[in-house]
Amino acid sequence: MALTENYYDGFIVAEPAGATLVRGDQGHELRIRPVRGLFFKVESSIDLKGWQQEGEVRQALDSEVSFPVEASASARFFRVVQQENP
Repeated sequence: MALTENYYDGFIVAEPAGATLVRGDQGHELRIRPVRGLFFKVESSIDLKGWQQEGEVRQALDSEVSFPVEASASARFFRVVQQENP
């Protein structure tokens, strides 16, 4: 299936964006590998049930994007949600 067909039928949006939590120069950050051109948002959860959006919805203009993660007293899980529109 051609990449353009994947965009039109929505299949490419369902593909997960890769993300890695790393310690950067300014603290921790998520290094996200979204599909260029799509929009994405970062969500966090303490129990994998309730999810809260972190920051703004952004458009992936590069193949790797850094997203700063603030330190927290409790452990959190993160996920990246890709979407066609903001």
